[in-house]
Amino acid sequence: MQSLEKITVAFTLLALVGLSLWLDATFDPSDAPREATTQPKGEDYYIEGVRISGRDENGIRFLLTAQRQHRDAENDPAILERPQLTQFDEQHGERKTTAEYGEIKADGSELTLTGNVRIVQKQTPDRPNTVTDTNRLTIRLASKG
Repeated sequence: MQSLEKITVAFTLLALVGLSLWLDATFDPSDAPREATTQPKGEDYYIEGVRISGRDENGIRFLLTAQRQHRDAENDPAILERPQLTQFDEQHGERKTTAEYGEIKADGSELTLTGNVRIVQKQTPDRPNTVTDTNRLTIRLASKG
């Protein structure tokens, strides 16, 4: 009789293990649908061959071009791919800045360039041509005052 009890206990334990494995595979909580807590992220828009100019009372202050611009959410910065910024200044001459990527603040006040940033300042009568390389650069685009 003792061996029959041992077989019954072993069979019961085996059945419980099998049932546990089946329940785990069938009712996996990671597959259960979840209520969305945030808006799914995705591109709000994208522009290819973008061209942006900034002006003041003297005319064009800067020209910003990029292969592509997109934004992922309403208040996130606009992302630029291969941006090129040309700044025009009577006192300092023309300055061209290129990079792999850029971000424009949502309010348009700042441009942050990253990845192989190169600034080329054209020669003026009192200054030589200069070239500066860096990995990150932030430029205020909004006019002073």
